[in-house]
This record gives sequence, structure tokens and C-alpha cells, in this order.
Amino acid sequence: MIKQKLLRLFLNFCDFNRSQAVEYITQSTFLKIVKESGIAISEASLGILLSTTLQMKTNLIKMVTFQQFLSLISAVAEVKDPKKFKANPRKTLTNLIKNHFIPLLAQIESSMGPKKFGLNALYSQVDIA
Repeated sequence: MIKQKLLRLFLNFCDFNRSQAVEYITQSTFLKIVKESGIAISEASLGILLSTTLQMKTNLIKMVTFQQFLSLISAVAEVKDPKKFKANPRKTLTNLIKNHFIPLLAQIESSMGPKKFGLNALYSQVDIA
């Protein structure tokens, strides 16, 4: 259920590369999602997380897939509260998602609705297993 909600959040911000048939967000979009979700973390820390997680060697715009998005969220949870994450990573990650990312999704869907972006079709076609 949480993964489905994160997918819906991701799809609300994603671009689509037709030649590679892949949905993605850019690194700047990921920064926007984190900022809009109200997570207090520096842009420098986020930049390091992006570089490390995406294994970026240059400053070129990098596509972030849904799986990478999930990895980045976990990394944000670890950086945001390292002591709690070390003690109980699952609980820390779940709290971050429930307190920041799910409310952002609710705000987006209540203000614009997924139909406005034609995302209902994408929701039903994307495999999130």
C-alpha cells in the first residue's frame, strides 16, 4: 500500500522517455519533492545522496527511475535521523514516508486529481511488485 502511494507520487512528477519506454524524474525534481514534502535536509546533503545513489560522475541531468526514487527515500531517512535509522531503519523510513511523502501526495491529488494528468491509466499499467 505504501509503495503504491509512493508510485502515485512519483508518477505525478515524472517525465516519460518514449525511446526507452521508462518513467523517470530528474534530480532537480527529486529535490523539489523533498522540499515540498517539508523534510528539513540541506541541498548539499541531498546532492551527495543523489551522487552516491545514482553513481553520478558528472553534473549532467540524471534520470531517476522509480526504484532509484525508493532508494533515495531510504537514504533521506538515514541522513535525516541517523541515530533512529540505525536503531530501527524500517520504523524511521515508514515514519518519514507517512509524515512527509504521503501528505504531499494527498495534497497533490486533492488539489489537482490524478485524472488531470491522465495518470489513472499509468497507475493501472505500472508493475510495482
